[in-house]
Amino acid sequence: MEGTGEITVHLATDNGLLAILVPHGLMHRTGDYLWWTREEELLDEANAGHVVPIETGESGGFAVRVTFDPLGERERRVAAQSAVFYLRVGDDEEVSVVSGEELAFPDTPGTATFWTSPGEYRVTVTRLRWTEEADDEAPDVLPDYVVRLCPLRPGEEPPTLEHLPYLST
Repeated sequence: MEGTGEITVHLATDNGLLAILVPHGLMHRTGDYLWWTREEELLDEANAGHVVPIETGESGGFAVRVTFDPLGERERRVAAQSAVFYLRVGDDEEVSVVSGEELAFPDTPGTATFWTSPGEYRVTVTRLRWTEEADDEAPDVLPDYVVRLCPLRPGEEPPTLEHLPYLST
């Protein structure tokens, strides 16, 4: 997924949190199984570029599409809200998509993993209101969230969060 391509992941969460993370960046959290439940620590890791927390506001199953491409026409039509984050991908090029509960174990086997070029990315998470489409039973049903990675341009400052955005469904 080096600037092109995408991955769609179906996740379930009991605590209303999904995440895109750089496992290597969170290795210092090994052994602290509750760090991700403390908002200030989760915000610190987000601003360090180690995790993109997606606060869903409820438990349940969610589909997340991660891409380097802009939103498609259908997605733009039903986009509800967006938030911009920062992600710093290390030399191992590994990025994972997980439910919040899996943040207790940053290198969990079985998480959806993709690889991309090392570097800094602006990450835009957009919640979709796909149920507002005429037929949400269609085989090409839209995901709940689209996560777009865009490499930071030279000299561009990474986005900084003052609070965790709430992207409820």
